[in-house]
Amino acid sequence: MRPQLSFHLYLQYMRTCFLLVAIFLLTAPAFAQIPNGDFENWDASAGYLMPVGWDNNNAFTNGTGYYTCERNAPGYTGAYYLSVTTRSITGKGTVPGVAICGHYDPVTHDPIGIPYTSRPQVIRGQWQYMAFGADQGYILVRLTKWNSTTNARDTIANTFYALPGMEMAWDPFQIPINYLSSDAPDTALIQLSASGATFAPIYPNGYLWVDDLVLGDSVTLGVDAHTQTAAAFSVYPDPASGPVTIAFSSPCDENMQISVADICGRTVRTINIAAQKGNNSLPVSINGLPKGMYLITLASADGRATQRLVIQ
Repeated sequence: MRPQLSFHLYLQYMRTCFLLVAIFLLTAPAFAQIPNGDFENWDASAGYLMPVGWDNNNAFTNGTGYYTCERNAPGYTGAYYLSVTTRSITGKGTVPGVAICGHYDPVTHDPIGIPYTSRPQVIRGQWQYMAFGADQGYILVRLTKWNSTTNARDTIANTFYALPGMEMAWDPFQIPINYLSSDAPDTALIQLSASGATFAPIYPNGYLWVDDLVLGDSVTLGVDAHTQTAAAFSVYPDPASGPVTIAFSSPCDENMQISVADICGRTVRTINIAAQKGNNSLPVSINGLPKGMYLITLASADGRATQRLVIQ
């Protein structure tokens, strides 16, 4: 049997697709842009390379001779780019390739984002990626704001993009950021992962290469650019015990389909909807569904995207 990572860091990693980030220091300066988004700056003071401003699993695998987050060259522009690769490492199991903009909490191992106060339209950059088996990587963006009344974080925007197919040469991408609130955020969390977009077992050797990463306005990309539009969406609340809301933005009036699948991949609910141009917010009943983890898929003519949902 192929070993799996049993260390609690991996368990926390898999939870980060739907957990809110922890409290950060409010006195820290707000970044106008992603720190080290061109991945030119690397720190070797720990005895291994770390991209400045980005945390990862290299501390866990240090000493094995293998790392899941690496500096490679040449970049699409500049000298370097970021490479995250899921690896099978003796004594460690299958370790997912992941990079977090910010850092892991040293006690809980939950990711903590960076201070950030803007409302960007998209995350964009250059990428290459490859999946093995049914295991696929993803890009996660979550903007949050501390609510002093509830002593919890409010989600301002939430985007989860499962990488489609493969991309074997540098290609531009931009992924819309889905807003759930008109408030300005105070924190941004960005997660780049080579594994974990679905409930398929994680496989070694899947990778995601990224360069020139930017949060900003939408731009015109080349004809081969991968752009997720109507299929990008958010599901809340998560976890849920009653009706949930699916929020997304559509570029036009169009027919879409929402499907709910259980952890075994069986479709347990299908809903056809008529989306309107602009922002859409639709209630979805989960009555009759047993407690557990589900996959919510929104499909349109432009593509599809999937989010996790926990019913409790």
